[in-house]
Amino acid sequence: MDFQSLASLYRTETGEELLELAGQLSSLTVEARAALSTELASRRISVEASLDAEPGPEQVDKGSVSTTTTTQQPIHAGAFIAEVLQFYNRNRGLFIALVFPAILLSTVAFLGRRHEVLDIGHHLPRGAAILNHKIEMLEIGLLTWGNLLFSWIIFCISFAATCVAVEQIEAGFFATFAESIRVTCARVRPLLVLCLLLFLMLIASVGTFLLISQAIIWLALEPRIGQLSSLTISLFSYTALGLGALVLSRFGLAVPALILDDCSVAQALLCSKHLTRGKTPVLLALLFKSIVGGYVAGMLPFWLAEWIPVGVNLPSWLDWALIGASVAAVTIVEPAMFIGFALLYLKTSSLASQTRKSAAAS
Repeated sequence: MDFQSLASLYRTETGEELLELAGQLSSLTVEARAALSTELASRRISVEASLDAEPGPEQVDKGSVSTTTTTQQPIHAGAFIAEVLQFYNRNRGLFIALVFPAILLSTVAFLGRRHEVLDIGHHLPRGAAILNHKIEMLEIGLLTWGNLLFSWIIFCISFAATCVAVEQIEAGFFATFAESIRVTCARVRPLLVLCLLLFLMLIASVGTFLLISQAIIWLALEPRIGQLSSLTISLFSYTALGLGALVLSRFGLAVPALILDDCSVAQALLCSKHLTRGKTPVLLALLFKSIVGGYVAGMLPFWLAEWIPVGVNLPSWLDWALIGASVAAVTIVEPAMFIGFALLYLKTSSLASQTRKSAAAS
C-alpha cells in the first residue's frame, strides 16, 4: 500500500492499536513507518511516554490521549530561548535543510528584482520628470511587491514544514525532510490562503505604525525636522517595523495550528490569538533573535568586505562569494524562530482544543 492509503487506514485506528503497531516497527515497510509516525504525531501520542506509563485502553483512545508537550506552566523567555537553541542544535542538519531552499529562492528573487529595477531605472529621468513615466513606476512597484509576496509564501511553507518536523521529534520519532514536505503539501491550499491573509495583515500593521511615526516626526519634531539625521529617521522607521511585526506575531501560531491540528484558516487565527496572550516577552525574544540576528548575519560578509583597502585588486567572483556567505549565515540563524513558534504552539496546545470548541460554538 502507498503512503496515502496507509495514512487513511491509520486514521481509523484507535490509539492502542497504533501503539501496538509502533512496537512492531521493524516489521513495517518504509511507507508504513512514515504514515504511522505522521498519525501518532498528529494525535500527540509519544511512544516512549506511553510505554513508560503502560496505559490501559481507556487511556490511549484517540479522544483521550494526553500530550507530552502541553503545559500550563508560565513560559519564561530566557529559559524558552535556551530550550529552542538546544532543540535546534540537536537537529541542526534537518532544520537547515528545511529553511535553506526558502532563503536561496528568496535571494535569487531579490537579485532578479534588483537587476530588473536597475535596468528600468537607467531609462528614467531624474527629478520631478520621473512622475511622467507611470508605466515604469508601476512595473517597479509590481516587481517589488511581487518579490515580497513570493518570499513571504516560500518562508511560510518552510515554517509549516519545520512545524511538522518539530512535532514529530517531540513525539519521539525520526523526522525527515521528505515527510515534512509531504505533510505540508497535503494542506497547501489553506496554507496559501493563510499566508496571503498574514501578508495583508503585516502590510496593514506596519503601514499603520509607519504613518504614526511619520506623524510624530512632522508634528512633534517639526521645529527641528531639518536637524534630524538620517539615522534618527531610520530608527523611527525600524521601530514602526518592529511594532508591526510584534502585532503580527500574535498570529504566529496560526501556521502550526493549521498544519498540525487541521484547523481552518479562521480557527487557526483565533487559536493563535488566544495562545499568544500574555506571551509578549517570548514573542519579542523570538522576533529580536530572528530579525536582528538575521540582518546581522546577512550583512556581516559585506561589512567585513568594506575593510579591504581601496587599492587592492579584487577578483570578479568576490561579489558572488559574499552573497553565498550571506545566504549561508542567514540559513544558520533563521531556523530558530520557526522552531520557537512551533515549540510555543506545542507547549500551549492543551488550550487549542478549547479554543476550537469555543470558535465552533460561536
